[in-house]
Amino acid sequence: MTGHEPLRRCVGCGRTAPRRSLQRWVLDGSALVADPAGQLPGRGAYTCRAQDCYERARSRGGFNRAFRRAVQVPPTAPAGLESSENVHLDTA
Repeated sequence: MTGHEPLRRCVGCGRTAPRRSLQRWVLDGSALVADPAGQLPGRGAYTCRAQDCYERARSRGGFNRAFRRAVQVPPTAPAGLESSENVHLDTA
């Protein structure tokens, strides 16, 4: 019997995917920071590893809803996120 794979929803596009395939974000004070290892404490929000999903979550208030408060989101996506064509190929 295999173990259970936790699922999370992207706050940008709304796609549900395994937690390990998404980018986790946490708050440091009121500033948004990436948590690639998934080890930082506190509430997390998830996006696909696509720049488009980050931008959509920033512009539509996805991070604010996920954290249930106002969040300082950097206007540009951090380095390391991919184009959406490469990320969303595995959706069924």
